[in-house]
Amino acid sequence: MYPNVSLKIKNHIPKIIYYPEEGLEKTLTFQNESIYEVVVPIAKKLNLINRELIENDPEILAELFDLARQSDELYVTDLPEIEFESLEFDLNKVLNNLLNDIQEEQLSEYEGIDVSQELKDELNKNINADIFASLLEVMYMTLIAKTLVAASDLGIGTIKLDDKGKNARLMEKMAVELEKLEVDMIVDPEDYEIEDIEQIVE
Repeated sequence: MYPNVSLKIKNHIPKIIYYPEEGLEKTLTFQNESIYEVVVPIAKKLNLINRELIENDPEILAELFDLARQSDELYVTDLPEIEFESLEFDLNKVLNNLLNDIQEEQLSEYEGIDVSQELKDELNKNINADIFASLLEVMYMTLIAKTLVAASDLGIGTIKLDDKGKNARLMEKMAVELEKLEVDMIVDPEDYEIEDIEQIVE
């Protein structure tokens, strides 16, 4: 369906692309910021990776996304506003700034309390997965919101999710947000399992 604006994620790099008609495209974002290179270091900071990683580990993102799906993505409630001066996602900056703010608040909870570092680590261990899930939700909302802004600026009412990573949570969130705004969404069935698409449709 043309014209459309596409959120394309290939080799973990998200781009917003405008397709005025079949065979024509215009890239609207130019950063080559890898979701892998943003998410994996954050997971390491939160001690969520307990094994030695090989370079560009093909399984680790799937494992981390699955962990987030099992955690509380609403744990962090004080979220930053999305900056719309540019369509660039700036995921590394957004997520790491938020993580730093969260960790500073955590440290302040222990001020004046005589507890060992070991106990602090144990207390934090139970909430790090929730923090991680909340950060991923911010990432998804940033990707979706900036794609929506690009479509709105162009007067386009159809958005395509072209995600080679087949992230079901991103598809779910985009479907919900676009439905609220009565924006049409296109998904290539080959990018997702049939049951994933059926769940969204229902």
